[in-house]
Amino acid sequence: MAMTSSENVWATLRFEGPEWIPRETWMLPWADLHLPETVAAIRERYPDDLGWAPPVYKPSPRRKGTPFAVGAYVDEWGCIFENVHEGIHGEVKNPILADLNDWKAVVQPPVETLPDDRQKARDIVNRGCAESHLFIRGGGCPRPWERYQFLRGTEDAMVDVMFPEDGFHDVIKRIHDFYLREIEFWVSTDIDGIFFMDDWGSQSALLIPPPVWRTLFKPLYKDYCDLAHANGKAVFMHSDGYIQRARDRPLQQW
Repeated sequence: MAMTSSENVWATLRFEGPEWIPRETWMLPWADLHLPETVAAIRERYPDDLGWAPPVYKPSPRRKGTPFAVGAYVDEWGCIFENVHEGIHGEVKNPILADLNDWKAVVQPPVETLPDDRQKARDIVNRGCAESHLFIRGGGCPRPWERYQFLRGTEDAMVDVMFPEDGFHDVIKRIHDFYLREIEFWVSTDIDGIFFMDDWGSQSALLIPPPVWRTLFKPLYKDYCDLAHANGKAVFMHSDGYIQRARDRPLQQW
């Protein structure tokens, strides 16, 4: 009997002889806009093995606009993105946390979007998992480094990481605590795994010195992984750019 997509992904993760290499095609809306026939053909030939849990978050009163449309877009944290290309995500040009001393008033995680009735939300997610043959990941997208950049702007975020001032660790903690709260809900459901991300690579190297990364950010990711693994969930982390580990450094040291 053939494996389901979920069974095949689990077999891959456990090195138990999957029937095929699991796949998931990520494309920006630009591809659908400009190459719809090609995109449709790829998706028909290579259907995804991984999917997402049903949405259970509430609409954000802070969110305005569309992230992939030309113009301004405000996300659920209040960060403002400017976009000049249809189908591609914009960038933060005017960060809302220009002064790190204002972090208490400015950095407000979107707790209002979390489900009020967690049991009802859990039931919705569990039904969706039961009805799908895919490997299902929970909603939400923990991304402490990128969220810090969105709040502060990339240039100031880089300086803050290398020369942490008062407020830096407070902002990171507030961001991290919210993400832990999200993950705690998702691992209480029947999903297969959680997903988080942070784009850490330039075209040639890690964005910051590895020792700084290991000190400031690795413990955050460990918290996410520990929480997921303690509840029998797999973990997926996405990161763009050059993130290859040094050949002379054992994997466990990263």
